[in-house]
Amino acid sequence: MKYIAEKQAADMLGLEVSTLRKWRMFPNRGPRFVKLGNARKSAVRYSESELMAWIDSLPSGGARVCAAA
Repeated sequence: MKYIAEKQAADMLGLEVSTLRKWRMFPNRGPRFVKLGNARKSAVRYSESELMAWIDSLPSGGARVCAAA
């Protein structure tokens, strides 16, 4: 399993690193991540396969609008 740094993950998603950091404060928000090291100086990493699975799970497309007849 390949893990990538938060900067790489943010780049893949087209987001700022600060957005990923905010999402980590809330349960079930954003992609899953792991922390390596002690609590204050933990390195955050994202599994590349988990990141791709999270992207695939996002809703896509717009709302369907039916024209009144």
